[in-house]
Amino acid sequence: MDFPVSFNIEQLGLSECLFEEFKAAEILEQHGYRACIVGDAASVVYGSDLVIGDIFIAIADEQLQPAFQMLLGRGFLEEPQTNLRFMPVSDTPMKDSSSGWPGHRLRRQVPKHATKGILLIPATFWHLNLGETRFSSDTLLFPRSMCRFPRLEPYLNALICTIIERLLDDQLNPSLTRYIQSQYAVMLNLLPAHCRSQLPIENQFFINFFGKMLLPRSKNKIFSLWRMVRDGSLSTSDAEAQLPQKDMLIAAKKAAGHTCRYRKDEGNGSENARARLNSPSKP
Repeated sequence: MDFPVSFNIEQLGLSECLFEEFKAAEILEQHGYRACIVGDAASVVYGSDLVIGDIFIAIADEQLQPAFQMLLGRGFLEEPQTNLRFMPVSDTPMKDSSSGWPGHRLRRQVPKHATKGILLIPATFWHLNLGETRFSSDTLLFPRSMCRFPRLEPYLNALICTIIERLLDDQLNPSLTRYIQSQYAVMLNLLPAHCRSQLPIENQFFINFFGKMLLPRSKNKIFSLWRMVRDGSLSTSDAEAQLPQKDMLIAAKKAAGHTCRYRKDEGNGSENARARLNSPSKP
């Protein structure tokens, strides 16, 4: 899927006060690093109206440190992560990062009150394959720029894998997990309905049922079923039959209630419209 928006990166960078941050992504592209912009900015170029915070750049793991050193040499500064939104909620050390995102946070040499920056994060954190064989097929340049983004379908596939990994491990920073889940919800909403059939069958299964699982053990069950569908040891119909029925029943009742409320609201709207038409007009 190509980008559905008509603005250019320079306009976006200026409007969001992120011109220099986008420039860092272009520098990496120009120097041949296998990197792409993910997170809020990726959502926006696919049509979301999110406000962009930092620029998240996923980069091939073995290129993380060389890219970091290169950006330092181009006038960027490393600074500590201070956004409480991404800090662990407990003092227990996390396996991925106890100080926010893994990798490095940088900013341009600009006035100290600037709050936005660049997060340089290893691609494996996002389950993105930025190897030489997949890089060109799974990413694309934004028109008239040197900023590269993941294609929507591979990005959504990667987010699903990341959610499964993180929800199964309580030693990973839950604040980052919540962000990944929110990113998945946004990107799923942006994916055209006809594109879902192009996703791997196990991810179609995940999309159809993950949101209906309420209890932690039910989520663990769907993760197990997802793996079996992916490995070919279970068909999607058999996997569906093994889903926790209590969760499915609750989801069905919620959906029915939503439909009834929608029809009621629609009916009230029609009655109000008829009442306005039939009411005598004021002189």
